[in-house]
Amino acid sequence: MIISEQSPYKIYMDSFYCYLTYAGLLVGFPNERINTNIMERIPENTKRALGNGKIHIVNPEIRLKNNRIPYLPRWINAASLHSSAIQEKADGSMLILVWFSTTIIKNIELETRKELQKIDWKECSEDFYF
Repeated sequence: MIISEQSPYKIYMDSFYCYLTYAGLLVGFPNERINTNIMERIPENTKRALGNGKIHIVNPEIRLKNNRIPYLPRWINAASLHSSAIQEKADGSMLILVWFSTTIIKNIELETRKELQKIDWKECSEDFYF
């Protein structure tokens, strides 16, 4: 499905994946160390679900609960996207776009389109070759 058009690129979504940000936190509260660990593991988790490719993570808004506990938004979302090539000899371009949301996404196409508007496809994606 066509998600966005950033001339001259028509951007298509291949797959979508989401998971709870603090799914592995069984006891206690988030802190900077835990949040850093979550952010560092996003590429590994995303590649395991969606395959290899360049990943662009939209920086999340961290909220303080009780003015001291740093919380990331509840959901991590990832969309595997592709389009025509950036360089003439390539077969196409691709990107795995990752962003956070406070609620589970109900309209994947719409929300992915909103996140794509925040980036420049040519700068963030990479070409691939078959």
